[in-house]
Amino acid sequence: MTEYIFNTNKGTLSGFPQEEDFPAHRANKRVSVMSSKEFKIISENYPHCDYLLSDVENIKHCRSDAFSDCILGTIKTPTFPYDENPQQTFGFYLGKDEIIFISDNQEINSIFLRLEKHTFGKSSLVKFFLGVLEYLIRNDSIYLQNIEDELSKLEESLLSTIPQNFYEDILRYRKILSKLHAYYDQLTDLGQDMEENFSGILSPEECALWQVYTNRTERLHNHTERLIEYLLQIRELYQSQLAAQQNKVITFLTVVTTIFLPLTLIAGWYGMNFSNMLAFKWNYGYLAVIILSVIIIVAEIIYFKKKKML
Repeated sequence: MTEYIFNTNKGTLSGFPQEEDFPAHRANKRVSVMSSKEFKIISENYPHCDYLLSDVENIKHCRSDAFSDCILGTIKTPTFPYDENPQQTFGFYLGKDEIIFISDNQEINSIFLRLEKHTFGKSSLVKFFLGVLEYLIRNDSIYLQNIEDELSKLEESLLSTIPQNFYEDILRYRKILSKLHAYYDQLTDLGQDMEENFSGILSPEECALWQVYTNRTERLHNHTERLIEYLLQIRELYQSQLAAQQNKVITFLTVVTTIFLPLTLIAGWYGMNFSNMLAFKWNYGYLAVIILSVIIIVAEIIYFKKKKML
């Protein structure tokens, strides 16, 4: 277990050794990071924790439950292809004088190490928790823009050539965007629940800050929806390009067949070998058929080129 002190007057976060007594001061609030097993041991001291114990061992989504004396829930971030930071999966229990983060991998400590250098100003535990959630989405708009740039390059490549692994790329982007879409939807619901303040724990100022957070997650959610629609448009473009390529092949084969159709007729006609056929015994008959065939082929090629079919 790792513990921190959050000073609401200064808005600063700092760690302190567990062997020392927690500095008793009205402005000092306890921030703890512990595993699910450690939380189970002390869970009897925290009301309504049964709702949280059933989720922290296998966290699958973001959610929150508000009560008259606490707010609890779970957070699970998706993995970004451009982000080297680890995936964050943790539960939280927000009380009046302390907040507990339950994480078996303890990765959330990496966030607190960065937040120790940040000053929140005159604050509260609710604002601190909001700051943690805002930190999780601080670069998400950049990640979404990177995905949009890659999709734009994929669209441009379709105009010149058809990629061999197109469907694999589309499937990969669809999985990423589907996860992000669900993630921002869950964060928006969480923010709206906090903003509505059914439990009455939050102050009007804190509700307003949660509204700002909700608006930000809604913008990310809308951006993700636009990218999903863009992905569908690119797939439709691929299908139209593929159909156009197939039509070109079919058109070419049709033109070639049409060019040689008269020659097939001539070969079949003069292959009957009737003795009274025209030019059958003429010394220049074979040469005349060759010249006629060449003239027909050249005439057809000129015609198809004018019609832009070749």
